[in-house]
Amino acid sequence: MVWNQAVGEFHLISGLGCQSLSHETELANAAHERNRLGYPICPRLGAAVDFLIQDEDMREVAHWIATETPFDRLYVHGRDLPLHVSHGPEHSRQIVLMRPGPSGRMVPKVVTAAALRQAD
Repeated sequence: MVWNQAVGEFHLISGLGCQSLSHETELANAAHERNRLGYPICPRLGAAVDFLIQDEDMREVAHWIATETPFDRLYVHGRDLPLHVSHGPEHSRQIVLMRPGPSGRMVPKVVTAAALRQAD
């Protein structure tokens, strides 16, 4: 399935992973980089991106990603806040909804795609 709605302006917030993305956005590439001892900088490998589509409900976009694409982790911060999506060999398909806790700080809650759609 293709996201076939007319969407607002796409904003790339940050990304790690591919040479062309790093070059175009002047971001660091750490998806498969190794430290001086030869170990991966990020043990999960893969790549990640934070993005926002202006004038779109990012929870709807997150639900579409969760049901239509492969991913490792998907962090949802709110309807009008950027999504964080990672793709790597684990393919854990973990969806994390960030919600305000009693102190006002954001608290992660692992949810299903169905629960993400129903969350307020």
